[in-house]
Amino acid sequence: MLGVIAARCATGRLAWWWRHPRRRRATAAATAVLGLPVVLPLLAVAALTGVRLSPASALVAALYSQARLDAEVLTSAVAV
Repeated sequence: MLGVIAARCATGRLAWWWRHPRRRRATAAATAVLGLPVVLPLLAVAALTGVRLSPASALVAALYSQARLDAEVLTSAVAV
């Protein structure tokens, strides 16, 4: 019985950590940093040619949106 309680506590703690905003924000920031080698050349080409590149605009909006940092993960309710 004690092992079951400990397992539930550990599972609850792991689920809490997985949904924690700091981890989600760090993941969003990491993907934005990893996207820089793709985004910067596209933006440089757009600046030098004067042509607006819609794929670059969409990529910038997707990677660097403030809403990505504030987005809440929808979790299903668990009945105990």
